[in-house]
Amino acid sequence: MMLRLLLADWLKLKKIPVLGTIVIGSIGLSVVVAVQSYFWSDKISESKGIFIVAILNLFLHFTLMVISTLLSSIIAGNEHDSNSWKKIFALPISKIQIFFSKTILVIFLLAITSLLILLGSIVIWSAFAGFNQIIWTLLLKQIAFSFLASLPTIAIQLWLSLSIKNQAIPILIGIIGAVSSLFLARSSSIMVNFLPWSYSPLSTPLLAHSIDWVWKGLFVGVLFLILGAIKFSKQETH
Repeated sequence: MMLRLLLADWLKLKKIPVLGTIVIGSIGLSVVVAVQSYFWSDKISESKGIFIVAILNLFLHFTLMVISTLLSSIIAGNEHDSNSWKKIFALPISKIQIFFSKTILVIFLLAITSLLILLGSIVIWSAFAGFNQIIWTLLLKQIAFSFLASLPTIAIQLWLSLSIKNQAIPILIGIIGAVSSLFLARSSSIMVNFLPWSYSPLSTPLLAHSIDWVWKGLFVGVLFLILGAIKFSKQETH
């Protein structure tokens, strides 16, 4: 039943602009990193390309948060706008399955986004430092760690989008969170660093103990998803 639900949700994507969202977002990030790499070409040459990862880290978590916000809003908004919740809830499937079907879809699409960003980063590193200078483990960790550590914010945005009909509210919250992530991770306050929007920027392999923030992100993300699914299952109308 879960596979059929996932297939049904996937087929609905043909009617909504999710692919355009991830392509534009990925290309936009790559362009920004490429422009910054051009202005910092001396630093990139001295570091044999490692400085590109530092530039990427400045914008990667922000991009992933914004795209996950838009994906959650687009997918949930399609159900809200078509008033299809009553029909969906009438099917012999649980609301928890519905919630996790949407979750898997958002995570899968964000994984595709991360893959496109990886391809763009390879092109940029090759152009400014040379393909043979790519430190694959560093580049892969930067993108994978940021993606995995963003799970709590994905859970928050998905629950908000599924629970609130007016998608302007979840989008506003998501953008505020994404912008905040540019500053929260730089705070010296431990309490601030433990906010979910700090995990992704702190997970960069350029910092010590980055893997700790990945594990925190996964743990808190799974916890938030479980709580979100339970809360969603108790809602009568949308």
